[in-house]
Amino acid sequence: MSSDEIVSWHKQFFHDNPAGRLDRNGFRKFYCLLRREPPERLNDICDHVFRAFDIDRNGYVEFGEFLLGFAICSRGDLRARLDYAFECYDLDSNRYLTQGKYTKKKKKKTFFKI
Repeated sequence: MSSDEIVSWHKQFFHDNPAGRLDRNGFRKFYCLLRREPPERLNDICDHVFRAFDIDRNGYVEFGEFLLGFAICSRGDLRARLDYAFECYDLDSNRYLTQGKYTKKKKKKTFFKI
């Protein structure tokens, strides 16, 4: 990720969100602008990605959380991308994946590119 990209995202982030944080709806809009994937795929995963990016679990994604999460899911090493994917599937944040969680997600046909 180039410094020019980061500066551009920072300007756009704060232009659209003067408070410096995104709620779920704002996150969905901003994330969809940056990802080059079919909208139906992004709609399926946005809530899970939001939860994974919201590191401090305050219901908002601040710019630093967004930048870190986006970098990991887009360009991180294999271990970081696997950890990120795990966070998306760990729906109750208990650090375990159970059959029930997996079955629920699989039915939605949500897949992550790792």
